[in-house]
Formats: sequence, C-alpha cells, structure tokens
Amino acid sequence: MTSSKTLVFTKMQYKEKFLEIDGVIENSKFTYLHVSDLDQTSYVGNVYVAKVINIVPTIQGAFVKFREDEKAFLPLDPRDHFLYTKKVGNPDKLNQGDEILIQIIADPLKTKDAKATADISLQTDHVVLTTGNPKKGASKKLPYTERVRLKEFLEAYQEEPFGIILRTNCNGCDTDVLREEISELKSQYELLLTRGQHAVCYSHLYSETSHRISLLKHYSGISDEISVLTDQENIYQEVLDYIEGHKHYLDLKNRVTLYQDSPNLFKLYSVSECLDKLLQKRAWMKHGGYLVIEETEAMNVVDVNSGKDTRKKPKPDEILRINKEAADKLMEQMRLRELSGMILVDFINMSSEEHREELLSYMKGRCKEDFNKVRIVDYTKLGLVEITREKKFPSLKQLLT
Repeated sequence: MTSSKTLVFTKMQYKEKFLEIDGVIENSKFTYLHVSDLDQTSYVGNVYVAKVINIVPTIQGAFVKFREDEKAFLPLDPRDHFLYTKKVGNPDKLNQGDEILIQIIADPLKTKDAKATADISLQTDHVVLTTGNPKKGASKKLPYTERVRLKEFLEAYQEEPFGIILRTNCNGCDTDVLREEISELKSQYELLLTRGQHAVCYSHLYSETSHRISLLKHYSGISDEISVLTDQENIYQEVLDYIEGHKHYLDLKNRVTLYQDSPNLFKLYSVSECLDKLLQKRAWMKHGGYLVIEETEAMNVVDVNSGKDTRKKPKPDEILRINKEAADKLMEQMRLRELSGMILVDFINMSSEEHREELLSYMKGRCKEDFNKVRIVDYTKLGLVEITREKKFPSLKQLLT
C-alpha cells in the first residue's frame, strides 16, 4: 500500500482549449494526470451495435461503423468470439455486412480511426466480466494464498458462458461481496445481449462509469487513504452519489470536498505551468540528470542523460543508481504525459548483466501503480528497453498541440 493521495477534479481554459482535468496529487505534486478536451467526445468504454464495412486480411483486421459518422478499426484473431445481432453470408466467419457488438478501446485521433474490440468487458469494483474468453481467474498480482482461495470460489461459475477476472483489490474481500457483483454483471451481460438483438445498427447500448469514478476505484484499491477535491458541483455530486450507492466506499464520504475558496483550484495547483512543462522534450531528474522524450506516430523514444549527476568515469553502482532514478522519472512522465503504445528507452549503458536485470526488475515493480496496463518487455538487440503501455486516450502533446 502507498501513502495518501488527493484526487483533484477541475475544469479550466488552457490557451484556446477548454479542458477537464483529472489528477492525482501526492506529496504536493501531480503523479497522474488525465486531460480531456471538453469540445471532443470520448467513446472509450462504450458498447455499440456496429456494422462490418470492410475486412482486410493483410492487416488482420476489419473496419466497422459504430455511428453514422464514425468508424473503428477492429483487430481480428482466430480465437475471437463475436456477439452477432445480424448475420449475413458464411455462418462460420465474420463477413462484410454482419452486425456485431463492439466496445471502443481507443478514441479516434486526427487521421486515425477509433479502435474497437469484440471482447466486451463489464466491470464492477472487484470483478471484470469478459465475453470473448470464458476463462475464470484471479489477478496474478494477488498473493498465492488469496489466488487459491479465490479460484476455489470461482469453481461455482465454471459453466457460465462468460469470463470472470477477480481484480487485485479482491485481496481479503468477502465472497458475499464478489457473489453480489458477479450477479450484477451477469444481469448487465444478459440485458446487453437482449437489447442488442432488438436494437438497430449504431445503437449505443452501454457506457462505462466516468474516468473520474474509474480513478476513484483504482486508487482506493492501492492507497492507504485517498481524498477527493473538486470545484465543480456536478462532479462533487457525481462522486457522492457513487459512494452512497456502493456501501464499501462509505468511509470516503467525509473525505470528498467541494472547494469554494480562492484562488481557483487549477491555479492553486499551478496546472497551466504543469502542462507547459509537460509539453517540453526534457524532463529533469532530482540530481541533475534528465530524460529527452520524443513522441512519433509509431512509438515514443526516451533518452537518459546523466547531465551534472555524474563524474567523468562513474562507477557501475553509480550508473545503476542514475538509471533507477531515470526509471522512476519515466514512470511518472508516462502517467503525466499519457504516453502509450511502444516506448523505447536508451538508459546509460551498463556492463554488468546483474545490474541490467536488476533495473528491469525494479521497473516492473514501479509500474504496478499505473492506471493503464504497463508491460516491461526486455532489452532489444541494440540494448534499448522496450515498454508497452495500454493506449486509451491521445497523449497530452497530441491533445494540446
């Protein structure tokens, strides 16, 4: 468990854009930042009845239309299980003209279409229901004894046609709570199928909870104590309504505050100055080193520089220390800049294989708090560290420039 955090929700104007800010403050500074443009609609998490308009085997994908004026790219896999609402042509495979249920997993960005999946996920505080893979299991981040206990609990659900994943915050959770949430998700799943069968194409069938509530659930599961601070009355009421509707969050109620003082909340936390800094290529580390962060359309490239934080010939232990500090800074910058997709990192070269492995292990531990799924892959043949981070939203730079 980590130290206390304050979730800050506000709205502001930055240059010519009107923004919504969802941030996490720890030790008086932002450790996570999600910025959305109030003039743009996010579709992430929404479930639609979509029509297949084109199948492209060469890129192992299809394009589907989920609104009259919006289409999405749907990656295809032989193991895919589609929820059809209308079937045409070959009954054993996906065809142009088929209508299926899809869920948006990434918003459109400039010339790129949205990205969708046929594996619908429905979530509660402790449980994820999936339609694509019927496997039942518990998070690998849980202690071994807890995983054994929870797997025994899941034996009663082996015949259900959907998958069940018990999340990391199920550690010590009462099985009655899990049973209630699974029942709730099963009802949602059955309702979704029924509505889908009777809905016209492009119907919007389901929306996830807001990003704010998702953030609240995530951090309440990994932090000793969280509080919520907002200067928006509608957001304040939204958070209170959610807490009052979910009894295991009731202890949070007295830690939700509607900020009405001066200066404005975004000025109090210097959000504009923070955004200015995050749009720069360099990110400075505590002891004089820095990262150079380059965003391209295909990937993100990060170069670690020791700067003033080194002697002419630093010792191996000193290089490892600098690289670990750089790893901490990188994890922070990924959360603040919304870096996602492939990230290649050129750390300071280490000759010791033991140190190289220690750095990878350190990074795997540090990325567990991230709101998005992060995978520390390995060193490439050129000695770069390859990281992947789940992509849901445009990066801060893409959004603001």
